[in-house]
Amino acid sequence: AANMAQEHLLPPPSPLPQFRRTPTFRNTKTFWIPLITIVIFLSVFFTPLPRTYDEHRDAVIQSITDTAKDVLPPSLSHENWHPTDLDQVKSKYAFATFLAGEANQDENWEKDHYFVATRLLAYQLLHAPETSSRDKSIPFVVLVTENVSETKRQRLRKDGAVVVLADFIKADWVKTETSTWQDVMTKLRLWELTQFERICFLDGDTVLVEPLDGIFADPAVETRGTLTQPAATKSDEGALPLEYNFAGVPEMNRDHGYPPTDEHHDFPNI
Repeated sequence: AANMAQEHLLPPPSPLPQFRRTPTFRNTKTFWIPLITIVIFLSVFFTPLPRTYDEHRDAVIQSITDTAKDVLPPSLSHENWHPTDLDQVKSKYAFATFLAGEANQDENWEKDHYFVATRLLAYQLLHAPETSSRDKSIPFVVLVTENVSETKRQRLRKDGAVVVLADFIKADWVKTETSTWQDVMTKLRLWELTQFERICFLDGDTVLVEPLDGIFADPAVETRGTLTQPAATKSDEGALPLEYNFAGVPEMNRDHGYPPTDEHHDFPNI
């Protein structure tokens, strides 16, 4: 039995081979460690430093501001400030509109569509990047009647408009069933703003698609010589001036086609 047990015993394991560090391995390690240290030191020492400590920060800020110029609307900084009093206006041109109040003073501004439209026009003329005047000195004058509440006038001033209170012009021969037209003759008070050479009047419900600065230098508004057409002058009419720089095209349509055509009188009053 003892002999059989000895036959089934496993042989003892062979000893593991022993490795010794040779002089070549030690010499290689001794060479590379100093070399890497020297390279790191030289790369740090000879790397050019920024000219100023905040050069990187300035570059980042400049990149952000350059991008923001094309994305963000202009803020109401000093350069974009608009005078809100006629005495502060220096421009010889002006944009203007007319806003009348209603007998029923409803301070729910959302229900006053003409007031909302006037505010929208102020935003487009003064602030919107796509439609605002490139000449920031041109004011937006809002001619208001006494029944426009002071809170609404103040809101328009905060929007950047020059609010001018106009006395009513009453004409007994003007009859209308539309309440918003009852004070329309008061628009003529704009002719009293003689400190301006030219005023571009816009109805309050006008919506702009581009800046209007060029209208003041448009050839169509230059002074013209009056044509001589005796047959077109009625006997009860006075003599026409030799020159004029204003003309109008009557248009009383409620609906307008698009694109507008002369044939159907789709263009607004000019």
